Amino acid sequence: MIQNNTDYLSDDDFQDEEIVQISKHKLLLDKVEYSSKPKDNEIGIITNRIIKCPVEITIQELAKAAASGQTWVSSLCKIKRNDASFISSSVLALDFDSGITLDKVLERLKQHGLDCTFAYSTFSSKPELPKFRVVFQLGKVIDKLAERRNIQLAVMALFHEVDPAPKAPSNLFFGGKSIIYPNYEYFLDLENDFIQTQLLEQQKKIRKRISGAIEKVASEVKNNKGISKALQNHDKEWEKNDGLYNKYIDSIGNLPLSDTTQTQKQVDIDALTKKIHILDDLVKGKWLTYPDYFGLVTNLVPIKGGVKLYKESLDKMVEINQDKIEFKQALLEKPNFLNKLYFLPSVINYYVRNYDYHPTNLKNFSPYKNDWYYINLMIASQKKRPVRIHEYETISIREARQELKRIFDYVIQSTDNKVHVLKVATGLGKSELCTNLTNVVLAFPNHLLKAEMSERMKINHEITPNQEELPTEIKKHLTYFYSIGAYSQAVKYLVEHSENNQQVKEYLEQIHDCYKYTETVLTTHQKSLFVPWKNHNTIIFDEDITTSLLPTGFIKIDELNELESKIKNAKDKKNLAEFIKNINNGKANTPKILDLRFEDFRSIENELLNNKIYTSNILQFLKSKIYVTDSQDKNTIHFISRLELPKDKKIIILSATANENIYRTLLGERLEFYDVSNVEPDGLIIQDTIYSLSRNSLKEENPLKYIVDILKPNQVPTITFRGFRDRLKALGVNVVEDIYFGKTTGFDKLKGQDIAVVGTPHVNSITIKLYCKLLNVGLALEEGDYKTRQQEVEHNGFRFLFKAYDNEYLRNLQFFFIESELMQAIGRARVNTKPCTVTVYSNYPLPEACINENEKVLGEERSIKKILKTSSLFEDDYREIEAYNQPNSGEIEEEERFSRDIEDYHDTFFY
Repeated sequence: MIQNNTDYLSDDDFQDEEIVQISKHKLLLDKVEYSSKPKDNEIGIITNRIIKCPVEITIQELAKAAASGQTWVSSLCKIKRNDASFISSSVLALDFDSGITLDKVLERLKQHGLDCTFAYSTFSSKPELPKFRVVFQLGKVIDKLAERRNIQLAVMALFHEVDPAPKAPSNLFFGGKSIIYPNYEYFLDLENDFIQTQLLEQQKKIRKRISGAIEKVASEVKNNKGISKALQNHDKEWEKNDGLYNKYIDSIGNLPLSDTTQTQKQVDIDALTKKIHILDDLVKGKWLTYPDYFGLVTNLVPIKGGVKLYKESLDKMVEINQDKIEFKQALLEKPNFLNKLYFLPSVINYYVRNYDYHPTNLKNFSPYKNDWYYINLMIASQKKRPVRIHEYETISIREARQELKRIFDYVIQSTDNKVHVLKVATGLGKSELCTNLTNVVLAFPNHLLKAEMSERMKINHEITPNQEELPTEIKKHLTYFYSIGAYSQAVKYLVEHSENNQQVKEYLEQIHDCYKYTETVLTTHQKSLFVPWKNHNTIIFDEDITTSLLPTGFIKIDELNELESKIKNAKDKKNLAEFIKNINNGKANTPKILDLRFEDFRSIENELLNNKIYTSNILQFLKSKIYVTDSQDKNTIHFISRLELPKDKKIIILSATANENIYRTLLGERLEFYDVSNVEPDGLIIQDTIYSLSRNSLKEENPLKYIVDILKPNQVPTITFRGFRDRLKALGVNVVEDIYFGKTTGFDKLKGQDIAVVGTPHVNSITIKLYCKLLNVGLALEEGDYKTRQQEVEHNGFRFLFKAYDNEYLRNLQFFFIESELMQAIGRARVNTKPCTVTVYSNYPLPEACINENEKVLGEERSIKKILKTSSLFEDDYREIEAYNQPNSGEIEEEERFSRDIEDYHDTFFY
């Protein structure tokens, strides 16, 4: 044996691709060269080894490998070498070992306008009994198993001498001695008259075979003989077929026509009929198409009473249409059509019981677009569950990283002063892209993330000092000066106090070093917005800065009264007194524009900065834009400010939760928005929407018990509201104490772990009102518009029940805040790039999440495949696992033959 050094495919090469003309073929090619036919014990080893040997090679390279004794498979398979794992094929082969010569094979091909690509002699070939393999390359990739098999059969129809055994695309072909006929430029002509005729004949035979047998049984069922009796009567005839019917008899022979699945569910069929138009047509006796009936039966079989409803509806349809000329004519053309319809529930039930057959999606057969809002009848019957009405389209992590790199490089190289917002899924490496950047300001949400990034930087840089380490009074003044953009006053204040305070002196020196530095500086969101970076033209914000640009706060009216009593300027005193009076007499919960002017504001400023009795941020309030009083707490005034991004700098914002509408309102034409957020995660996001689990919901007994019963046993780290951490922890839930809604950004300690996220983090309606007023949306809103109610809404590709605002502007703001917090919490597990599971307990549906059982099953299958694709266990122990799971050759043959028949059955009968 000789080890071959062919370049083998990586897992990334298994991606789907559309090929118009092909020069290379994807298949399985063993790495070992044999000089004689492998022995029985070697065949098992080859079987286990070859599945790990996908290649993409030219037909000449395949010929050379075959002539060198390498074993190959004419198709590409994944996981196992069987038809169930078939991916694609663009090569087929025929074996001749009965004595026919190659010349006669070529002659017969040419008689029909055909040729072959190459042929090689096999190990057992002798001059007196030539044995050889003829190989054909196709001009396109075939990715449907039935189509590939039919092409093979069409070519085989030319030769009664051909070995009938190796028909499956997954068959092993051993190498041989030498090439005995090369014609590498030839591609099998699939449009050839003979090939086309054979393909049509195969379709007719399969259709006739399947439908004929079913119709005979259905006919006897119609005459009340019962399925068991009918099947027994036709056993002999069915045995002539390829094996489908014998196995079919064993599976359903004792079932009555209306047999139902073992796990039927009770639903309100009357309500369902009112909701789903195509179901209403069935119940009313409308004459439908066969695909309509097929789709409806797949949906009705799992529902209690569904089959009974279906049969009664068929009876009604026949009664309504039996005297119509067009109906009579249709039955003359297809006399067995009704028999097929009455027999259909048992056929579908067989697949449900034995192959986990899922209901057909409504959009695949219903002509009514309103029906497409629901996946199937079962989903439509779940009144309180979200329904996905638009598919969530994703790209792979690899594609997303490439796209992010392309956009980021373009933005960095641009010379404009625009604001470039990149909405980027977590885990794509946005921070890593910044580690080599020079002469930029990198701003982070907090000092912890700033320090972590400093550790990762690959170039020399400066990092701004932490203001929190300064004395309280110094910090208070600086916060105010920075908040109003008074940078020169802040520096002057620091200089004045640095002479007598070493801590302030060191802080000031570090600040000066950063501000005069020409290379990259790391700082926080807040400081970056208040400092004129004279030596830098680009500021990059890591994470969303919406709340930094639009900071909110509150003050107490009692403290305004105290300030009013201390003001010396008579006009200023009067203005503030009237303002307080208007607040006390005004309408609560209605946002208003703040318009307070003072003649001697410096005196007011000094009073607030130098008097410790003021605990509220009154100075920030006096500089704010919008305020509103709270009807629930009449001593509190809430306000919102608006900060501006520097207009002489290029701004880049990298965030997983950026909202284009908000930034567009704030920035207008200055905004450039890029979205690279819809990625297919390596892990799994599952969502349980049974309870809202809002703050109020968690105060109720049933929702709290529900979540504790689930999370207490499995002890997964759980992120929730700050105010509910202690309660859940006391009940045995593994609560993450330092990560909670409102504080989820940037933490990395849960990376790769299974976690739970509990809650629907609604923001206070006061915040919604302030944002709405400041962003100039919904200016004509009345007080009643700010109330929420339980209603059906459509958002993010879902239709769902939610306690939401009627006004669309308010509702979009509400959903933005909720989704931002949930996505940040989910991102702590790095589920996009790590094979972990995040379970979200909230009634706000996320497009990235699996929100029902069907999606969960598909998501789990996808995640398992990705784990197998990358895990060391799969790579190192693959042979042992495969050997353990590998059935014997007889089982393989029967399983593959049965799966082929099932596919033919679908492709021909269920058209």
